[in-house]
Amino acid sequence: MAFKMQIGYSSILNPRETVTAISETKNELIKNLKTTFKLLEVEPAIICREETGLNDDFRISERPIDFDILPSNLVGEILQTHNKWRRSVIQKYDILNDEGILTVTNPLRRDIVQSINQAVVCSEIGFDILVEEKQLTMHNLEQIVKKLVKVIYHVEDNLLKTYPQLNRKFSEKTNWVNYNELVKSMRLLTYQERIDKYTRENGPVILYGLQDVIKNGSLDLNESFDVVDWELYTKIFVYDFILEKAICVGYCAASVGKEALKRQLAVTKEIIKIRTNYDAKLAKDELPPTITCGIYKTQLDLLLLEKQHIAEVVPSIWEDDFLEYVNKNGIEIL
Repeated sequence: MAFKMQIGYSSILNPRETVTAISETKNELIKNLKTTFKLLEVEPAIICREETGLNDDFRISERPIDFDILPSNLVGEILQTHNKWRRSVIQKYDILNDEGILTVTNPLRRDIVQSINQAVVCSEIGFDILVEEKQLTMHNLEQIVKKLVKVIYHVEDNLLKTYPQLNRKFSEKTNWVNYNELVKSMRLLTYQERIDKYTRENGPVILYGLQDVIKNGSLDLNESFDVVDWELYTKIFVYDFILEKAICVGYCAASVGKEALKRQLAVTKEIIKIRTNYDAKLAKDELPPTITCGIYKTQLDLLLLEKQHIAEVVPSIWEDDFLEYVNKNGIEIL
């Protein structure tokens, strides 16, 4: 298979139907999330100053894009994620407990290795819910994730009414599994292989118990110590039968607190980050507790629309030989 694309592949939806479906599912997700979780949609910051610590470099594995700002000669960074930013501003908007803010962002991450399901550009719908410290529990996360999956299910429902030729991927029932149980039952497999096998056989899964695999660096993504509490972290995986692999379409986690910060800093040893404004506030318990969630909209589009390559759902820059291949085989990319 060239570029891991099946020979003879043909998209179910044409380009017009594709971009229409992407737009309509986005609008419906935003509308339903705002209603379900009592969220205020806010315009997110695109850039920040380095010393604020609002950017996420994924354990120094990804370089932010930075540039000079004239005439001050300040250095700005393009935000790669918005979890820290949402948490830092949530109280500005008179948000009450169990309410939150929602952002729609298009991160640009220069060090992502582009593949059939990853691009340096993507779309994410993220939100933070303001809670009390005592609400940062796995039980509370479970209730929120159930609602989140239900929102996605109903959005998919409407998509299937418009495009009945597509197949259903989600159910209202959430299937939870502790990653340590997968390790015990599939000892010889890798992290991705375990999730592939489980989701292929059991359907969509909410994966938790990720703290050990984060610590030993087995995840494709290096989770930072100052964003979420690794012990209260869940990821939503669905098996994509077109790509023949499980893909992550979302997450829900407790924002990191003072004690979790110490515990996770001992693993990553990124002492220099404590000097940033954000982490200094974290260390002093000056940031409000939140539950932070997100939908990886680009990956969700790839899954729901049964596309063979992420280039079919998001514009990016690709190698000449890939462009030649898709043109020769009549595959429409954005």
